Amino acid sequence: MERGRGLAYHSTRLGMIRVRISSIFYLLSSFAGRWSIPVAVVSVSFFIQTVAQN
Repeated sequence: MERGRGLAYHSTRLGMIRVRISSIFYLLSSFAGRWSIPVAVVSVSFFIQTVAQN
């Protein structure tokens, strides 16, 4: 029972992370233009660090 609830929580959290990453990439592609790739790399690495700290 507990394990199933933890799995559901984990999957919803992964979905939130995926939505956040896709929205970040959408914003970058609409605003940054040719700068979007290095900015995306930096922001994704920063985001992975914040997720790893949680």
